Amino acid sequence: MTRPISDACLKCHVTFAKNTDASGKGNTYENNNFIYGIDCERCHRPAEKHVIYHRANPDSVQPKFIMLADTLSRQQSLDICAQCHSGLRSQQLKGGPFSFMAGENLELYSRNYYFNRPGAKLDVHGNQYGLLTSSKCFKESPKMDCTTCHNPHKNQRGDTSYFNHKCISCHETLISMCTAPKSEINAMANNCIACHMPLSPSETMKVKLTQDEDEAPIMIRSHLIGVYPNSAQMK
Repeated sequence: MTRPISDACLKCHVTFAKNTDASGKGNTYENNNFIYGIDCERCHRPAEKHVIYHRANPDSVQPKFIMLADTLSRQQSLDICAQCHSGLRSQQLKGGPFSFMAGENLELYSRNYYFNRPGAKLDVHGNQYGLLTSSKCFKESPKMDCTTCHNPHKNQRGDTSYFNHKCISCHETLISMCTAPKSEINAMANNCIACHMPLSPSETMKVKLTQDEDEAPIMIRSHLIGVYPNSAQMK
């Protein structure tokens, strides 16, 4: 069985790729027009002038010719992450899959499957943006964005202590008001995200390890922050 890798896949797993098919539907790319991985430019715009300047001026501590994250509005910051973390943005409105640049309005370039589908159930895979922005935490926190809890320059996967600290930094006065049974709190080991952002089965990511097995869903951390029943069994 073969699975074609298209622009829709690559746009979230590489910084740039040029399809040899002008329609973008092909499965062949130019080797000399391929930037592997997600690098600085996806969040800070093209940086050639920045690199040239700072190589020529290594003692300069003031960033030049680069998009600075702290100059962006909350929505502009969210849009950077939403390029890849807001579901399958299959409706291309403007340009190509790599046309959007930080600081622009992402909705002018593409829309995802859930646009104008208010009753659609958001899957835990891929649409962290949609889940987060649906959360009460987000709606009641005017400055909250992805970088409130995530540092894009560090690998924080599995760092439970770090993320718990992020929760407590905003909810410190509410810790003593937790209504969960003491036994459940102990089972969670005071792990905020295990209870309020539990691992949940994806409807779109499933694996079949052997020919005889049924497909099993991948468990992914939900970004819909809330209170979940039976979350102690889902951590």
